[in-house]
Amino acid sequence: MFGGRSLHSHWQTAKRVIGDGWHGAVKLAGQLDQGMRVSRRLFGALQPALDQFAGGAGTNHMMSAFKAYDSTKSDVMQGYNQVEQMRNRIKRQVPELNL
Repeated sequence: MFGGRSLHSHWQTAKRVIGDGWHGAVKLAGQLDQGMRVSRRLFGALQPALDQFAGGAGTNHMMSAFKAYDSTKSDVMQGYNQVEQMRNRIKRQVPELNL
């Protein structure tokens, strides 16, 4: 049925592929977050000069962008926590899956 490969082998492959994708996404999100932290510090250092030259218009847009990022990050972290809780529940209730 599976070309000589067992169902167990396919399950292990599926877990590896999904896990690799998950860990890659988490790593990418961490790098994006690190970039945003650096951007905030840079913006904080440059803010007085930007206010002087742009009259505060650019500052308002940047602060709005940072607030939007914070809101999105909060939503993503809430989803991440829900996925982890579900995974832990399945792992605890169905240990045979070897999650």
